[in-house]
Amino acid sequence: MIKFLKSHIGEIIICLILGQAFAASNSYLSKAQATIDLGRYVSDLKLTYSIKLFLIGLLYSLVFFLLAIIFRKLLVKSTKLNSKFENLYKSKYTVLILTIIILIFWTPILIGMFPGTLINDTWGELSQYYYSTFNDHHPVFDTVVLGGIIIGIAKSTFIQHWQRAFFVFVILQAIATAFSFAYTIYYSKKKLDINNKVLTITLLFYSLIPIFPLAVQTVGKDAMFSWIYVLFIVNFIEIVRTRGDSIKTPKGFLTTFILSMFCCLTKKVGVYILLASFVILLICEFKKLFKFLILLISSLVILMFVLWPIGLKMFKIAKGGEQEKYSLLFQQTTKYVIDHPDDIKESENKVLDKVLYSYEDISERYNPIDADNIKCFGQKGEDKDYIEYLGVWIAQGFRHPVSYIKATCSMLAGNFSTIKYKPLTDMSWHVQLNPLVMDENVTERYGIFEKTSNFISKAYDISHIGNILNYGFWATLAPAFIWITLFRFRKNKDKIKCLIPVVPMLLSIFLGLWLGPVSASYMEAMRYLYPIIYTVPLTLLWCMYTVKLNSEN
Repeated sequence: MIKFLKSHIGEIIICLILGQAFAASNSYLSKAQATIDLGRYVSDLKLTYSIKLFLIGLLYSLVFFLLAIIFRKLLVKSTKLNSKFENLYKSKYTVLILTIIILIFWTPILIGMFPGTLINDTWGELSQYYYSTFNDHHPVFDTVVLGGIIIGIAKSTFIQHWQRAFFVFVILQAIATAFSFAYTIYYSKKKLDINNKVLTITLLFYSLIPIFPLAVQTVGKDAMFSWIYVLFIVNFIEIVRTRGDSIKTPKGFLTTFILSMFCCLTKKVGVYILLASFVILLICEFKKLFKFLILLISSLVILMFVLWPIGLKMFKIAKGGEQEKYSLLFQQTTKYVIDHPDDIKESENKVLDKVLYSYEDISERYNPIDADNIKCFGQKGEDKDYIEYLGVWIAQGFRHPVSYIKATCSMLAGNFSTIKYKPLTDMSWHVQLNPLVMDENVTERYGIFEKTSNFISKAYDISHIGNILNYGFWATLAPAFIWITLFRFRKNKDKIKCLIPVVPMLLSIFLGLWLGPVSASYMEAMRYLYPIIYTVPLTLLWCMYTVKLNSEN
């Protein structure tokens, strides 16, 4: 028993941390404070509620540890399965066939959810395109693509109908997303040599789990970015698998650059995720990939931080506000102001008033799981004011770090919770819809589609898929199980190589989720998970490849 515990010490520690986080998450989401306080157990035995939560955390930890063991054993077993459906995965039309299969299963949901679901930001982007008043608050590339396709179709001679135009975009997005999933399966067979039965299970997972078509039927930047991101991850994995050989050819380098460019253009945080991933890869494969990755990184930096800003100025496109980068920091500062109003210097007050909206009534505006009330949607101060703010943020954090910890836990709690995951299925929140562009009734589903959309939504609830594959599963548990499995099955002579492919996923969690403006379950926060959900099956397949290599050695 002791030998077993020693050999699994890393997983035990991770599961203990995750267990306590999951136990405390509901308290943070509802009360914005911790009810688990280990330091006070000894001095106050009346904290029965805290003790109860602590014990629940231990139960969570035990369940997570058992699931991690089962997960790993299933991966090992998957490498020994008998192959079937050999012809399906060896055909030269494999990607096309798999794309069609996925679309056939998605079609009833896509039609039933006609015309699709537009997120609130998309209404604003359509208005920008309609009046040619672009703003970089949302990625301009997204705005051009969304507006060009939807408004172009809506004004065409054949369509002349907003909802039909939305649906055409949904169909195009569905084809692109199904293709990215099909290519994932094709790549996993051709390059990773994954068992056919496992690939069939993966195909059924993509096809039958309604989370995917419900995500696809949302019209917005996250769904557009995510299918491109899947193709990028496939390409990134191949670079790691071949130790850089795939990027050394002109075709391989150009493919990597194009996919990287589109990821950066369709999601602002994408540029930081990709650059950090390539830098880590460069450090691990410095000798073999130095000149190729330096050229790639330099090209992306020049494109996104030099040429793109110049282009925005040339076309007189307003710059997006600096406030978007400071969501979590603003929440920490607000919590500090509420907890320690008498420990704020006058000079600090002046700085905070320059960058925080409605600083006078900040305590009333504070929402523990939504930073938009504090940062709002426009830049208040000058760029230099935000640099000055960072100095205040550091100083106050040193004085009272506990307030920062509380604010951080509240914003991140949703990622460690069993909150039901349900993609956006209605357009009730459409405050950015401009009635001069289109009537507000385009947000409503009528006739048969009102009934079918309600039926699909209720069927999703009854199936409990969102409860089983909940927010915490996608944001934390699946990535954690993948990471600890890869770490355990890494080859002794090649430890780092097995771990690098999950770096972009982890960065997507840290930068895309943890630094996001809203926490889980709040309004449209579910869409921030799309890149993770789309790439979890692919990283699982990489896990199986790593396990297979380990067993072969």
